[in-house]
Parts: sequence; C-alpha cells; structure tokens
Amino acid sequence: MDVTDVPTSFLTRRTRPTTADQFSFNQHEFLKGGSQKETEDLMLATLKESISLPGRMICLLHPWQDPVPFRRVWCLYEMYTAFKLGAQITFQFPPNDAEGFYSKLVAVGETVALVPTIEAREAQATLESDRIRIFDEIRSSIGMESFNSQLQAY
Repeated sequence: MDVTDVPTSFLTRRTRPTTADQFSFNQHEFLKGGSQKETEDLMLATLKESISLPGRMICLLHPWQDPVPFRRVWCLYEMYTAFKLGAQITFQFPPNDAEGFYSKLVAVGETVALVPTIEAREAQATLESDRIRIFDEIRSSIGMESFNSQLQAY
C-alpha cells in the first residue's frame, strides 16, 4: 500500500501534526553503533517523542480484511505507547480498502462480522527479542487482555 492513498480529506482537515509511523523511523537503523542498551533507549525515546509531540497518530488499516498493524509487534507497541501517553489514534482505511469494507458491510449488515478478532499475542516481529521485550512490557504494565480490549474498543 502506498501512503499517498490516504484520503486528502484526512490530511487537509487536520491543523496539528500527526504521527505517520512510516515517516518516523526504522527501528533497525538504530542498531548501527552504540551498546544494545543505548540503542534501545534512543529508539524508545524517539518513538515516544514522535507520538507525544503531535499527541496523535494515524493508523492505516490495510488490507481491511486483516490489517497489518494488528499483526506486527512494533505497530502494536506504537499503539500501546499512544494509549499510555494519551495520544489520539485515528484508524483510517485507504480509499480502496474503504470501498471494499463498506461494500461488504452493506452486504453483511454488521461490522462485527467483518472485523477480525484482534489478538496481540499472535503478532510477529522481525526479531524475536523485540517481540519478547515488547510483550513483557505490555504484560507488566496493563496486561495483554487489557491491551486487546483497548484495541477492540477503539
């Protein structure tokens, strides 16, 4: 999916900056130089700042049938961080996904039948160590069940 597919109506009606993860940073770029602890600290500080300064982020739900952000550990961690910081998250379908979702909604008649169950524990990461560290933090803070509930309620 190309981020240029984001509806311009979303972008033009906003007056405050919004975090768009694709433009924030690549966590694997932080692995160059420095100790593991320094790298992790810098990476997490950058993530928190990129969410807290605008106080809002957009999460693109693509493909609508099984959105990638709910299957990737780092995407979930960004949502967890936004929840913790009190940042607003806007979930947005790109235009083609919105068309597919809404035409299916008309046929089925209820959104519950269309939205897959969100289960954060099934999310994947490129590095298993990232997955373990992120899940450990969520578990020790609010717990996985509570996190899943927050995602589903949002």
